Amino acid sequence: MKPTFEYHVHGARCGHASDAKDEEYVKVAISLGIKKLGFSAHLPTYPNPNITHNPISRMHYDQKEKYLASIKKLKNKYQDQIEIIVGYEAEYSSNLLHYLIKSRTEVDYMLLGAHSTHSGYQIYERGEPLKYAKIVCDGIETGLYDIVVHPDAFLIHRERVTNKTKFLEEAVIASTMICEKAKEFNIPLEINHNGILNSRGKVFTDNKLGYPHPLFWDIAAEVGNLVMWGVDAHCPSRLSDYEESINIIEKDIDTKQLNFVSEDYHPVIARSKNEKLKLALINTRNKVYSEESNWFFFCIK
Repeated sequence: MKPTFEYHVHGARCGHASDAKDEEYVKVAISLGIKKLGFSAHLPTYPNPNITHNPISRMHYDQKEKYLASIKKLKNKYQDQIEIIVGYEAEYSSNLLHYLIKSRTEVDYMLLGAHSTHSGYQIYERGEPLKYAKIVCDGIETGLYDIVVHPDAFLIHRERVTNKTKFLEEAVIASTMICEKAKEFNIPLEINHNGILNSRGKVFTDNKLGYPHPLFWDIAAEVGNLVMWGVDAHCPSRLSDYEESINIIEKDIDTKQLNFVSEDYHPVIARSKNEKLKLALINTRNKVYSEESNWFFFCIK
């Protein structure tokens, strides 16, 4: 089984990937027969003197233009061999809506990748699946995002909480919330290959990966969500591990019950046909700009 597209790729700028050049990902993708490749750098921290940039979690704000220019150059250079698009993987925070809206205009697509129950820049607090789910659902409702990546990543914390029973009960509710909201807006959920690496060295009493986890994907199957694979490549060689990763994941998850997107899935084309998603983004923009205008007039009175 070979992928025909991959939209979850990180480069050296994120600080926690290999130092491979962007072009190396492209060359490997071409060698594997990938037809569409999307770069999805972690959106930089909003430039604010009160927020400290973490160099091992995302690229610096000053690197944005170089990132966008690099992918544009590769897109032109390899246009006869592979289609290349550029995106961001971004946390959702209502406090950063203006920044998220502006950033969305810079790229072809955006991934919703929640790692935290806060604003996206602090460590995830254990045992809070409902807060995690609310962040994801609120993000989906903005219409900013095209794909929800590693939506079940919060399950990796199930062994670390004091009250495991409560955590798993909330995990079912949280998973249902995320699946139903993604279904409502008709955007795909990603089965993330990188969960295999993140699960290494951890012992889980249910003998399952930290994530992807069947608790979540059984619910996705029942809800009927659109689903896609995502390598979440932090080095070019991970693209080559595609089939091996799927074989490992399928030991835990019955993927035959899932509703996978078509082989020619393209987030830009999918958005162009998704009226609900487009309207949601329009409403989000109008709301933010209206509030800014009201605040401006209030200040000058």
